[in-house]
Order: sequence, then C-alpha cells, then structure tokens
Amino acid sequence: MGKLVVITGVPGVGKSTVVQFALEGIKEKYELMNFGDYMFDAAKESGLVEHRDEMRMKMPLEIYKSIQELAAEKISDKAKEMNIILDTHCSVLKPQGYYPGLPHHVLKKLTLDILVVVESSEEGIMARRRKDEDIRKREDPIIEQQHLNRMYAATCSVITGVPLFIFKNEQGKAKEAGDKLRIVLEGI
Repeated sequence: MGKLVVITGVPGVGKSTVVQFALEGIKEKYELMNFGDYMFDAAKESGLVEHRDEMRMKMPLEIYKSIQELAAEKISDKAKEMNIILDTHCSVLKPQGYYPGLPHHVLKKLTLDILVVVESSEEGIMARRRKDEDIRKREDPIIEQQHLNRMYAATCSVITGVPLFIFKNEQGKAKEAGDKLRIVLEGI
C-alpha cells in the first residue's frame, strides 16, 4: 500500500513548486496528482463541462459532490499501488459560498497518511497569481480563505486521525519550504 500525502493551499500559494523542491533528493518515489484534474476528467467525460472553472462556477452542488466522489475513488485505487502527493484545496469558493474540498464523503474514500497546508503572505500569493493571469483570473479573498483552510484542515485531521502540518512558503523561498516538506515526507 502506498502513502497518500494531501497538500492544500489557496490558488497561487506555490504548492506545485514547493513539492518539486521537496521531491529533489528524496529516497522514496512519489507521484504528484491533482484532485481537480481527476474531477475535470470525470466531469468532461460525462459531458458536464468544457472548461475547468465551470466546475466551481456553474456545476450544481449535488453533481459536484458526485464528481468529487468519482475522483476520490480513482485516486484511492492508485494509492494502493504507489506513493502519491495529492494537490487539492481545503475550501473551494463557489457562487453559493465556500464548499469543502475534502468533505466527509471524500475522506471516507481516501486513506491519508498526512495532511499538509501551505500558506503564504497575501502579497506573495497576489504576485504569483499575477504571473498566471493569462491562464485564469482569481479574485478570491486570500486571508479569509487561508483562515478557513486551517479550520477545514484541522477538522479533516480530527476526522481521519492523521497529522496536520502547516507551513509558510514565503516569496522567493520555495526551496526552503520544499526542504521542510521533504523532512515531513521522510518521516511518514
């Protein structure tokens, strides 16, 4: 059975970059997967969406929940055979308000080993988001969502019984953040 590390943070916090640095020189092999990619594939195959942002902006909540569950099942199957770092969000801002990225029905499908929350300053996140503006424009309230992510992550930790690791990815210090994450990965 492989290990399943869930890494979360607001869009633009630098999760992918931190993971890349963390995996440099690590003894065990991990596959980086994105929960949203699995959701998008399932939704697109079902003819529900054409573009990824349609999932959070237009998809009815009940359908969104079923797509989350399908994605969790596929990832759970893969986690039986390999070590995975799963990039996802603790909270997803939909027009109806915040929705948990890791609700109970998803957590029941996944066997987590650790939950990681990456945070950064509002300025650092805004700078990263400006670099990605040609991909997608985001106006989510950063501080509010980071605070909410901590609450959601703590709840997930209690429900699953796995450790919760929270750390900062300061602007220009992704390598140092990756070093912290590597130590955590080597300890599980």
